[in-house]
Amino acid sequence: MNESILNTIELQPTIGDLGTLKELSINDATTSHNIRRVPSYIQAHSQFPPPALQPLIRFVPPLNFALVDEGVYRSGHPLPINYPFLEKLRLKTIIYLGDRQKEDNKDYIEWAAATSTPTSTSKTPIKLHYFHVQSAKEPYIENDPEKLTQALNILLDTRNYPVLIHSNKGKHRIGVLVGVMRKMLQGWCLAGIFDEYAKFAAGKGDGDVEFIETFETILEYNSKYAPAWLRRD
Repeated sequence: MNESILNTIELQPTIGDLGTLKELSINDATTSHNIRRVPSYIQAHSQFPPPALQPLIRFVPPLNFALVDEGVYRSGHPLPINYPFLEKLRLKTIIYLGDRQKEDNKDYIEWAAATSTPTSTSKTPIKLHYFHVQSAKEPYIENDPEKLTQALNILLDTRNYPVLIHSNKGKHRIGVLVGVMRKMLQGWCLAGIFDEYAKFAAGKGDGDVEFIETFETILEYNSKYAPAWLRRD
């Protein structure tokens, strides 16, 4: 008489298995088969290696980064570590008010030129407006009314949005630009303007506060492209 032979056969489970182990016994004159069904999730984990991990991308905002109003952001001068974060904003325009020479800021200028913002028909590089403004301790010297007027005109056209406005540290020069924007374009009271300025400037800048208070200019804009936050009365 032939001895009973035990064979274990691994099969894929059927839909009716519901992920459980089942044994079926088949007896004949010479052989006893134990058929063990293995759940699909066990086989999947045993056959395929885990997916490769993707490199971690850090999204770090620039110094003193903040939302000014819809479509307008402010900050200090971006560093390379900030570029992935800024690319997520899909910026169309950057306004820089500062004393860095272009030849000393080539990497940043090249990054802006190489960073494209998708539009309905094409990809457009970020437009960088480079307003050279000297840093000085004396009141009024560092605040150029003509350049501030040019910056305000850019902010009056939503075709330039989203916009990042920045200086070196995002404190005084950008504080002045935001201050005259609040005054001329949004009709804020001076107390609110000065309070916002002080939060970023750490309480310094009496000359800047006086400049904002006395600043006046003539601005023209196309109402079709004016920002929603513009005070029109």
